[in-house]
Amino acid sequence: RAFVSVLAPGRESAIAPASAPWFLWVSAWLRVDGVAALRAIEQRTAGIALPEADALVAGVSSHLLDRRGGKPSGVAAALSYREPACLRRLIPLVIQHVRPNEDRDRSNGEAYSPDARDDAERFRYLLWEVLRDSEGPEADNVLRGFLDEPAMVRNHDWILELLDRRRSPRADDAPWKAMDVRSFAEKHLIAPRSD
Repeated sequence: RAFVSVLAPGRESAIAPASAPWFLWVSAWLRVDGVAALRAIEQRTAGIALPEADALVAGVSSHLLDRRGGKPSGVAAALSYREPACLRRLIPLVIQHVRPNEDRDRSNGEAYSPDARDDAERFRYLLWEVLRDSEGPEADNVLRGFLDEPAMVRNHDWILELLDRRRSPRADDAPWKAMDVRSFAEKHLIAPRSD
């Protein structure tokens, strides 16, 4: 981890963007030091034309997706970009450059042969799942923060749904034991007042 964190900033700036080695180094950097890598990606995309920036973010997204399982690749616990603090910046960046309104419509039955754009679309969706499944209250704070962002207006209902899904398991009490059921029935049994 430390090796990649030290080497990646130099490689990212020295290698031509949108090349296979650049995608490899940036995706490795995101896995070990997501915040620093995102800062570099944001700086890189700010200085170039939108189509090129879109291609960079789509390429990085594609590299972070495991095509075999359709999930973000790597051991989940070891992936820095999956932490809520990092997702707070990564999700808006991916939405900005892999725009949902430009998703490919595959409903016409054409042959599906995924490329980087298809992988990036899938990755964008999976980032929401990663945030939904994150442990701890920080993920709730990130989701609530998204509700106030103008760039996330199209996702408002989805964000509310994710917050509800995160809250529902915590709302359930521990299951009752047989003795608890019996005690409740005895204490709260009321005789009918009408015939």
